[in-house]
Amino acid sequence: MERKVILIFMILFSLILIGCQKELVCNEPYIVMGTECCLDKNKNNICDSDDLISEQIDNEKELSASQIYNEAKDSMFIVETTCDYNFKYEDFDIFSGWDEYDYFEINLEPNSDYVEIEDYAVFSGSGFLMGSGIYTNSHVINCDAEYQEEFAKYAYSSLIDYYNTGYVLTEEDLGGVINFDIDKMVNDINNDVRYESDITKEDIETYLIVSIAEHLSYHLSISETGKKVEAYHRSDQFTNPISLNLAKKGKDFPGRDYAIFKSDTDKQSLNYAKKPNLEIGESVYVIGFPLIQLDESEDLYEIEVKREDPIITSGILSSVKISDSGVKYYVIDAAAYFGSSGGPVFNSKGEVIGILTAGVTEGGINFMLPLSELE
Repeated sequence: MERKVILIFMILFSLILIGCQKELVCNEPYIVMGTECCLDKNKNNICDSDDLISEQIDNEKELSASQIYNEAKDSMFIVETTCDYNFKYEDFDIFSGWDEYDYFEINLEPNSDYVEIEDYAVFSGSGFLMGSGIYTNSHVINCDAEYQEEFAKYAYSSLIDYYNTGYVLTEEDLGGVINFDIDKMVNDINNDVRYESDITKEDIETYLIVSIAEHLSYHLSISETGKKVEAYHRSDQFTNPISLNLAKKGKDFPGRDYAIFKSDTDKQSLNYAKKPNLEIGESVYVIGFPLIQLDESEDLYEIEVKREDPIITSGILSSVKISDSGVKYYVIDAAAYFGSSGGPVFNSKGEVIGILTAGVTEGGINFMLPLSELE
């Protein structure tokens, strides 16, 4: 009887305590967790402290190359820049004959007229979606008419060097910046000299092309008249371009070589390394769309984009270099090719740590602009 009374008393006392206890209430952004309130800024009904632990565990996981590739490939874009150019050079009159040593020669004398031709070029690189922007390199979207002019003049002067070493020049070597009929010119000159020498039409064509190449190497000017930047995605076999609107841009290598475009695409975004803490010797992975050589020719004009899925290569962070413009770049030995510029560089956790920017093809050395250098 005494034990029953004690037991009943204990039960009643417990009920009284429970009845007197107030319900725990936590004000946002805190939530109830057991007998305490904990911070839940993400509003996912999980304490931020638990999120942090989970994030730390996830960040410690290293991914294989195939895992990084499969998670990233739908965030990749081919970025194409179409540059419209105006090619202009002084027109000329043609004089042919023999010099004082009885060598046949063709001379071009500039006249007061000018020849202008409108043409375009397409440059291709890689890009990737991160956050609400599509990232690539500045040089991928830069038409740079001044550089194109310097390169063209150098190419024409090189034709003369090729000729002097025995290379037989043809009309195709002049490219698409001439609008006159080479065959007609050759026939006109041949009609003037065929009864006076054993010079062949092939000789005349070669002399004429050499003279035109020399003329263009001095008198050609190129200016940009328009530009269009578009991005292509694998989801539609790279057929329907997305127009891009520039949000921010650096300067070409050795400057901060990056460009960011506004994007409202619904494609998957890559994750960036919030605290990269890059270390020399750590593994890196590069994904991009390299240009494909369609034949065995060494002619760069034969290199075109073969629109297929991107490729991934791996390597390590080799060293840190400060460019001539005072910008920090990392040297990586992961293989990269023409067209891979603008692609993301990942750490072993699949986080973006930088943008592939430039390289030395013969030495297999490439440069990565770290995200920390983006302004």
